[in-house]
Amino acid sequence: MNQVKPYISKEYINPLEVVIAESVAKNRSEGSREAGVVDQKKFKEKSGFHIDRLGFLGEMALAKCMNLMPDFSVGPQANGADLVTHDGIRIDVKTTERPDGNLIVKPKENPDVDYYFLVRWDERFLCATIVGWIKKEKLRQERYERVIRGQLCYFCPAKDLRKEMKK
Repeated sequence: MNQVKPYISKEYINPLEVVIAESVAKNRSEGSREAGVVDQKKFKEKSGFHIDRLGFLGEMALAKCMNLMPDFSVGPQANGADLVTHDGIRIDVKTTERPDGNLIVKPKENPDVDYYFLVRWDERFLCATIVGWIKKEKLRQERYERVIRGQLCYFCPAKDLRKEMKK
């Protein structure tokens, strides 16, 4: 019997790629603070650098999985897509360190995104699990609205994310 995997792919990031991710994260974090962009970190115990590093590792992993080039730009990151496919599909990558993490997106409309992907990062093995994806229009439905830590957001359980991808 053919079982469906609970994720799309596992991507391993080598130590040199981690160094690149840290360089991009450092420059993005510093550049954003210098430009006056407010740090959007969700947890006080995590630094802006940590969040930027985590995010770029997820972007890098999904780019590897999809045979795309990650966006190495280091200017302030306001809106915009994290990745753009060869046929112009714009993707926002959400990365979590939680092994049971779900997709959480702020309610602010981002016109530059078509799809959201969830990536779970495991620092011990330098491994990113590409969990799944959802179209922006499907995510932005009332059934996915939740209040988390006093803030309205869209919450999509990992089990509801699509797992298949065209090659």
